[in-house]
Amino acid sequence: MNSVREGFIDTLFLKQPVWTSEKSREGGRDELMEKVLVGGYPVVVARSAGARRKAWFQSYLTTILQRDVRDLANVADVTAAPRLLSVVAARCDGLLNFADLSRTLALPQTTLKRYCALLEATFSVQLLRPWSGNLGQRLIQTPKVYLDDTGLLSQLLGLTTDRLRVDGTLARAVLENFALMELRKQSAWSEIQPEFFIGAPLPVRRWTSCWKTKPGDWSGWK
Repeated sequence: MNSVREGFIDTLFLKQPVWTSEKSREGGRDELMEKVLVGGYPVVVARSAGARRKAWFQSYLTTILQRDVRDLANVADVTAAPRLLSVVAARCDGLLNFADLSRTLALPQTTLKRYCALLEATFSVQLLRPWSGNLGQRLIQTPKVYLDDTGLLSQLLGLTTDRLRVDGTLARAVLENFALMELRKQSAWSEIQPEFFIGAPLPVRRWTSCWKTKPGDWSGWK
């Protein structure tokens, strides 16, 4: 956040981590929520007017979902991917249940799985898979789904700080999405290069999400 290159992940895995005692650079809850709703795309952060941000996201969605997806896979129904993304946004931090999505969107599961893979390929969504010591089980268990950017998420759902202030369940889901994206962003320059999973073995079973660096080394958040 704030164009600062954080070292949180590497610090977390030190045997004796040293945390800075300086006061937080962030403001209150509403200021944090505003940052979350803006998201992390530099071109969006640079635009102070909400209308200009909205216009950029509309153009982005048209480019990514109607042109790039079509070009990548020769998709005939260019409206299906945007509809899928909107439904996924409404269920961010939830399990990716293709049977339920199939009923909601009236599309075959095979088609939905294909479109979901395309959304991953265009960096629109990310999957977080459950942890298992068995690699095969890890790959076939139902993952949770998140959007790659909470600014995009807020545009799809029409979110505002006022709405998040009164809807604690939605605020938690959006913040979880934001936290995961921030951690994955930091992992890109981390020396540890952790992997991320849902759940954890006994040492950190109280945590809902976790990441692994090497056998026996775990972290996560509640």
